[in-house]
Amino acid sequence: MASRLGIGVSVLAGWMRAAGVDKDGPLCESDAREWRANPDSAPGWLRPKLLATCKAREQRNLSRRQAEAGRAEQHREDVYAACGLVCELLRERDRMLREGRWLDRHPVHEEALREIAWRAAKDCGLASGREPGFTRLSFEEREALRIFGYEVPEPVDRHMRAAS
Repeated sequence: MASRLGIGVSVLAGWMRAAGVDKDGPLCESDAREWRANPDSAPGWLRPKLLATCKAREQRNLSRRQAEAGRAEQHREDVYAACGLVCELLRERDRMLREGRWLDRHPVHEEALREIAWRAAKDCGLASGREPGFTRLSFEEREALRIFGYEVPEPVDRHMRAAS
């Protein structure tokens, strides 16, 4: 029953002794479920303690959610910042991105590269199974897809400039 209320058995037993509660047999689980769902329906000796316990639990959960949201936001900022360096490396066709060892030591940069490639795959239609329209992609996006093994053709206007 104590576990249904979210408190320890020894804590509940102490509260019962302090309140002078002497119940024949154990408290039933259906009561515990109801008291947990609606602490105001709990007996007078238990109500204030149960409300305080619920409030403390809610505060811990809120703190945990806020901390998780803060960590997630910081991670998004780190990935966004890493995108700048990754784009620079893509523009230079740097071999570090292809060797894997550098990315293994820099997981945020690897995630940034995956994010660039994923967005490129969605933008050109590759992710949806359509005929890819690579002409819509920037140079960095095409390079990111190449790193992940896709054969991305050079844009037509680039070949024309090279021939002139």
